[in-house]
Amino acid sequence: MKLHSRIVLVGGLLAASLSAQAAGVVDVKFTQPANYIDAGRSPAEIDRTVSALDTHFKHYAAALPAGQTLHIEVLDVDLAGTVITRPVADVRLVQGRADLPHITLRYTLEADGRTLQSGEEMVTDLDYLHSVPGRQTGAQLPYEKHMLDRWFAQRFPSMQPQ
Repeated sequence: MKLHSRIVLVGGLLAASLSAQAAGVVDVKFTQPANYIDAGRSPAEIDRTVSALDTHFKHYAAALPAGQTLHIEVLDVDLAGTVITRPVADVRLVQGRADLPHITLRYTLEADGRTLQSGEEMVTDLDYLHSVPGRQTGAQLPYEKHMLDRWFAQRFPSMQPQ
């Protein structure tokens, strides 16, 4: 391998390492998920919903500058659609009417012990059936994740998740 190629390779690896280290932190807490309006019907479904949301929120850490922490407290969840009980298995039916998703949360963005931004709001998507690219069929919580991505982009426009 030529010296120039080695330098480029090492430089690329170093840059990738530094960018991974330069990410901020996302701290997520779920307040009484068993009492959420609709995070699932069983404890196992609620756990899956909480886990999927936790993972999704934490991917925003890559967009935060080093030294910044985004604290998110999820206060309530109402998933898209309505659950219809069937003899074999329950089905979640999404119709785009009064079954829109919403997540109520409280957030604080901090750096060096200072609060940069904070708020409490209900995040919702009135046009959720038409706003999810490719509808991501089979993906877990596609409407909610897309809704949260739009919220993040609106609240923190200078930071974009990777």
